[in-house]
Amino acid sequence: MTQTAKPLEREWSHQILVDEISSNGKTYTLSPDESARQAIAKRLQLVSLDDLKARLTIGRDNAHVIQVKGEFEAEITQSCVVTLEPVKTSLMDSFDAWYADHEKAVSFKRAQHEALLKKDMVDLPILEEEEDPEPIEDGKIDLGELVTQYLSLAIPPYPHKEGIDYENKEVLRTAPAKESLRPNPFAALKNWRPKD
Repeated sequence: MTQTAKPLEREWSHQILVDEISSNGKTYTLSPDESARQAIAKRLQLVSLDDLKARLTIGRDNAHVIQVKGEFEAEITQSCVVTLEPVKTSLMDSFDAWYADHEKAVSFKRAQHEALLKKDMVDLPILEEEEDPEPIEDGKIDLGELVTQYLSLAIPPYPHKEGIDYENKEVLRTAPAKESLRPNPFAALKNWRPKD
């Protein structure tokens, strides 16, 4: 007996039905509640996600392709990579995303790309998202997950407190000691002297 895979549980889900999307488009304003923000922060390894607001406009690029134009603002807290102190950052970003039902339509560029891959032409450039839309799952697009993914791309990879240069090794000597976090394994040997 085969088991069907359970659908992936997402921290923040806001699904829309593709069949209800018109060529005129529709705009959504979204913001996760506190429990969803906590779950997103855990997934993205943030100290906290203090605020997140997104505005998305959805329309049809053609009969089979859906385009999402989005923008978001977020307030996040991370740990400084040098001192581990909290670092607050304001983020703003915009993005374009495309979706298509691959059973009904495949772009010419994608079909061409797949044909060349079958001929072992492995040195091919990566397709732009517009040329290789994301698949539509069960006739729905999850706007909450889409915003979460673009938020993850906007997060600074090496957060540091103002005035601290994480690339400067000298700063490690002047940074506050964090002895309580990790004891020195050689501390017990500091007064040890060999006997003559």
